[in-house]
Amino acid sequence: MRPRTLIGLMFCTLFLSAPAFAQQHTAQPVIQTAQAATIDVTIPEGTTQEFDAAQGEIKFDGTLTNKGMIIIKSSNPAQAEAIMRAAKVVNEGKIISQVSSLTIYTESVYGAGEVTASENIAIAATDKDLLIANGTYRAKYFRPSAERKLAINARRIDAQVDLKAYELSIGVREGNLDIVKQKVDGDPIYYNRGGDITAVMPGNGFDIYVLAAGNITLSGVNAIGLNGEVRDFVASAGLHFAINSNDGNSEFACGGFAGVSCAQTIQNNSGPGQIFEPAPGGPFEPSGTITINGAIAKDIFLGARDIVINGALDARQDNRPGGPSIILQAANSITVNAPLKTEETTDQLKVGI
Repeated sequence: MRPRTLIGLMFCTLFLSAPAFAQQHTAQPVIQTAQAATIDVTIPEGTTQEFDAAQGEIKFDGTLTNKGMIIIKSSNPAQAEAIMRAAKVVNEGKIISQVSSLTIYTESVYGAGEVTASENIAIAATDKDLLIANGTYRAKYFRPSAERKLAINARRIDAQVDLKAYELSIGVREGNLDIVKQKVDGDPIYYNRGGDITAVMPGNGFDIYVLAAGNITLSGVNAIGLNGEVRDFVASAGLHFAINSNDGNSEFACGGFAGVSCAQTIQNNSGPGQIFEPAPGGPFEPSGTITINGAIAKDIFLGARDIVINGALDARQDNRPGGPSIILQAANSITVNAPLKTEETTDQLKVGI
């Protein structure tokens, strides 16, 4: 087993033990497409700024800092999408789209504020990478996308997630993370420090890491890389994280574009005050349930209180030394309703409670 695999497994074992009629309410100028802002703009705290999406894109060429409330309306009742552009967005207040779908083009969204729309919130990278740090997003669907690196470290996402990226890290600190569709070609990592993760996984990828304080339910896990190499799949449920109020503003990314492996990134962010800091007072009794509806990887490690296998776990050998292996560690029960297969050898197949 490769060293990067061991780092992921040791990390998991550690935890298992241990968002015309633009109305102006202040002196702040109303910005519409016809008079787009070419400098940084701030919506002060305690103020409300309204925009008419029917007049075109709401455009800020600099940084939009919102400390108050932004309301996006449309004088066209048939309009289904509002578009906002900003070099960067710092949202400490509320952005409310009364148009059913809101698309934001930017390179980053920071701040502890909230973004809401009834149908869709889409955030798309204006360059190659997109960072979404902190904040709450409420809609039916949340659709972030980036050509290269997508790094999301949100407070919570109250929406079904449909995402596109080459390399991905996505996590929340509250609520549940529900990923219904994704296209990811590089290293993905998924985490929830306050609840469950439910995900339809990408069709291919590299090393896959899934970490949650609650339960994990996954389907379509496939760790076969673009060049045919078979990577690792690690999932741990019922982890106990420390509560760090400031870590939502930190960038958390891994993979080739970030220049560091996901396993190493997890390890680097597991110290005091970091995203994955273990809660004090451990070791803890393992909790949480992992339900897997099939997985293909080289080395498969699952750790939780209870594990349910509803689809075949297929550990495959590639041209690199070590493996394949399937390791299931559960404090209470393991329910196997599908085959456990290793391609070359079975002597590393370990199922333990």
